[in-house]
Amino acid sequence: MRAAMMLMGILLHVGVMYMAMPYGDDAAGIIADARDPYRDIEGYSMTAQRIAWAVHIFRMPAFMLLAGFFGAMMFQKRGAFSFLKNRFSRIVIPLVIFWILIWPVDRFAWGFGANMILDQESNLTVWQNLGNALSLKVLPFVGDLAPHTMHLWFIYQLVYFYIITFLLHSGLRKICPRVLERVGSFVSSLGKSKAGWIFLPFAVVCTWLGLSGNSTFHFDVSFSWAPPWYILPVLFLWLDWISPPEGHRLRQA
Repeated sequence: MRAAMMLMGILLHVGVMYMAMPYGDDAAGIIADARDPYRDIEGYSMTAQRIAWAVHIFRMPAFMLLAGFFGAMMFQKRGAFSFLKNRFSRIVIPLVIFWILIWPVDRFAWGFGANMILDQESNLTVWQNLGNALSLKVLPFVGDLAPHTMHLWFIYQLVYFYIITFLLHSGLRKICPRVLERVGSFVSSLGKSKAGWIFLPFAVVCTWLGLSGNSTFHFDVSFSWAPPWYILPVLFLWLDWISPPEGHRLRQA
């Protein structure tokens, strides 16, 4: 499923370059958009836009749901500190390493692409535009652009989720373990009840409503190192599936 979501991500990001969003067939609105110089108006397609939107509306929540499922399983089977150690080695360290590697590549690609597209009279050769794009400005903390999470934003936000998960579960188990057990029992019984079929769709709708308020692209995302306050609590619902009572029995066994 993760592989399928990644392949859909390629389809999504290719389709974005052919989206007329949010103008539809309004050519004047498209031309006036600041993104216009980087896109081919004649290539805009409402079909591509609908496909990209259809993929985007469920792809990232699916990633978060998978992360929550396997994170909860690891938390139950290995305990809080093993969970935190594993997530540090599998998420935090790769995030830091690849952010450092991807940032200059990303900056160079944007710079070179902009040079080529905006040079409409072809005053410079490809090699000259390539040379102009190669500079120290592509390095982190050197150029004019303030560093941000780029498209690694969802991995960066996972770090927040894992820390919250660790603190929440560890704290509740020490302070009021009965609360954690009762919440887990409630969620488990709700999923097994006759009305359980509405539980997941209800969570999906709540998530969509919480993240779509400030976005024209189905749900809001943030490249900031300090994401808006409303993003983390809502997406946290997808990650932090409260450990059910079975988790305690697994540890006792």
